Amino acid sequence: MTNNMIPKDRSITFNTLKIPDDTNYWLCRADGGYFFEDYTKNGFIAVNDHGVELDTLLDLQIKPINNESISIMYEKYKSMFLESEYFKNILEQLKEDETVESQNANKIYRRKAFSAARRSFEFISSMKIGDFIVVPSSRSLCYAIGIISSDVFSSDIDRVNMIMKNKSNYKYKRKIIWLKQIERVNLPQSLSWGLTAHSTIYDITENAEDINKIIATSYVFKDTFYHQLLVTTEDDINSFQWFQFQRSIFEVAGEESESIFIKTNVQSPGFTELFANVDKIPIILVGIGALFGEVSVQWNGINVKFNGPLSFFMPGAKEKRDHEKKMRDLEYREKVAEVENLESQNKPDETSDKQKKTTLESSKLDNEQKKVNIEATVLANKQKELEIKKATDEANLAKDRLRAVEITKSQSEKQLETNNIHYNLEELNIKAPNFDSTQRKAINSLGIIDRSIEISHQKKEDSLD
Repeated sequence: MTNNMIPKDRSITFNTLKIPDDTNYWLCRADGGYFFEDYTKNGFIAVNDHGVELDTLLDLQIKPINNESISIMYEKYKSMFLESEYFKNILEQLKEDETVESQNANKIYRRKAFSAARRSFEFISSMKIGDFIVVPSSRSLCYAIGIISSDVFSSDIDRVNMIMKNKSNYKYKRKIIWLKQIERVNLPQSLSWGLTAHSTIYDITENAEDINKIIATSYVFKDTFYHQLLVTTEDDINSFQWFQFQRSIFEVAGEESESIFIKTNVQSPGFTELFANVDKIPIILVGIGALFGEVSVQWNGINVKFNGPLSFFMPGAKEKRDHEKKMRDLEYREKVAEVENLESQNKPDETSDKQKKTTLESSKLDNEQKKVNIEATVLANKQKELEIKKATDEANLAKDRLRAVEITKSQSEKQLETNNIHYNLEELNIKAPNFDSTQRKAINSLGIIDRSIEISHQKKEDSLD
């Protein structure tokens, strides 16, 4: 194939999650796991209002949010809960009794009122759309991880699943898109203290790095790009195998290798994580692509699509990305077929065979196009269903949203934005390394899987022989 016949558009596209720098992370208990099933099956979390109306607390919001306004709002929250009918009646009864037991009980209930105020303050004023939530089940046997997708509201939940033993009747609620559940054994060591903690809500933002690794296998956070690979071999890994793995990155990065870091779980199977400043994304992606034999010397660019958390995790988003990927693959194969057709025209003695091959390829492409069109129709129907449900939800929550804490335009854009950046590999002088059969075999034997793009060496092994 001559260079002038290579399609001009020779870029590969990669989707990744971009987590805003101001994202917070929360551990939120479901009353000892009592409401865990209700929360996870019906897409929300909630806390007890203790008789204090949500509208009353929303009226206390002060802008802008800073240390001074937070302190003022929290003191007002404490006063509101002390004066609530629930706590006020108990405290007045205890105040009339001057026994030591009653006075001690008085102190306990005042602390409970302050705890309720703190819990409500965190839930209403500190949490925001796009923050991540970790919720333990009963006895902390497993943990649900999700992303906050709504402002706080007090209207009834439209439960999708009604068959459950315990249903929460708490008033303050937020909608959650649940991402996954992990067993206790897979909980990061940095969060093990949460097994014995008793408060309802904790700010665990300091553990963001460990939580991010569970949420996504490829993401950008605080100007750093992280990408995980899974080494699946159960055999011992020798130095030659490991050298060839690292070589794929080194040969692409050259002098930049010193600024690309690798963290490895020394056990096999285990995860390997590459991370570097966000501007090193094309180097890492080309190096990883070389591992799988997916990056050809003919590729001249990488399109990286940075998705905000909500646009990345919204129901239907993955189906849409999969559909887009199939369309790109189909478009490229059509271009390849077109090039082969041009080549066949330049070689009369091979015309018949080439035409047969091209006709067969075209037939396959037509069938795949029909399949993609069907998938597009299914995806469009799903999208319509989601839009109808979203419109219904918004109508039901209109009253609360009018009074809810206003999310600034910049914050909303961070959660929903989708930015595209094109990296020209030729201008950046980034080239994929070429491995001989011995080197390729060593890399393949590691059984590396990249879950973010669903490619594995084991699936490719037969085609590489």
